[in-house]
Amino acid sequence: MSVRWAKVDVAYLSHPKLLGLHPSAKLLHLASILWTAEHLTDGYVPTKALRQLCDDASIYRRWRTHHAESLVRAGLVSREPDPEQ
Repeated sequence: MSVRWAKVDVAYLSHPKLLGLHPSAKLLHLASILWTAEHLTDGYVPTKALRQLCDDASIYRRWRTHHAESLVRAGLVSREPDPEQ
């Protein structure tokens, strides 16, 4: 079994793009980084995985879109067509 890991800067939480984001949005972003490192997807998170990450992070369903959109607005993620849909 190979060990996978992701580098996270010790200043992650003070990065200007994260300032002002809700803690749940930050957790979703970090969970996405870790998921892509685990599954070797070069930064791509499919919609099904994003839903699971929201479940894992205990993000209420009514806030999921809001937090995901806040990551897009902050320039932390981009929206691309999902081939699974």
